Amino acid sequence: MVSFISLIFGIIFFKNINLNIIKKKILPFTILINELGFIIYLILTNNFQLNQHLPLEMCYLNNILIMTSLLKNIYHPYLHFSSFFCGLCGLINHNLIDYDLITHIHFIISHTILILYFIFTYRNYKNLKLSDFFSSIKITSLLLIIVFILNLTFQSNYWFMFEKPGGANLAILFPEWPVYFIILIMIGFIAYSLVLLINIKIYKFKI
Repeated sequence: MVSFISLIFGIIFFKNINLNIIKKKILPFTILINELGFIIYLILTNNFQLNQHLPLEMCYLNNILIMTSLLKNIYHPYLHFSSFFCGLCGLINHNLIDYDLITHIHFIISHTILILYFIFTYRNYKNLKLSDFFSSIKITSLLLIIVFILNLTFQSNYWFMFEKPGGANLAILFPEWPVYFIILIMIGFIAYSLVLLINIKIYKFKI
């Protein structure tokens, strides 16, 4: 509920602001402060752990990629597909259990940013093609492999590869590993496909 309220507030707050200012200044600056500020907070409170708090979760990683892409004026299709998937997952689910206020704020801002990016850059992807869909799948797969290797290195659970996410989320309805992770991948594929179908419907391009 809080995430939805934050999203609505963000849309209302930004609706009268020049779109270029939103994309070039507000969103990148917000991501920088949110991600960097959270890491600094964890370090100062002696709570930072490599196997938990690196920005390697798909949502936080995408925030950093979005910040970089906006500053460099690069709109890769992967960010269009993944921002919808990650943002939607964060708004209807959460994986926080007994975390403090700062952690909740970081979570809400990160996932709200993803949906705002999807909304405010939608027209940049009006020429989306089927090849862009497959390119995004390949990049997602590559990132998954990289995070898998890092998980083995840090004995971590980024992208929830080895253990279900805690908190109130749909994963509690899924079977145990590895079935739940396969289901998560299938949900991601469906979300990517939905984005492609929406683009086809709105812009009526030929695949």
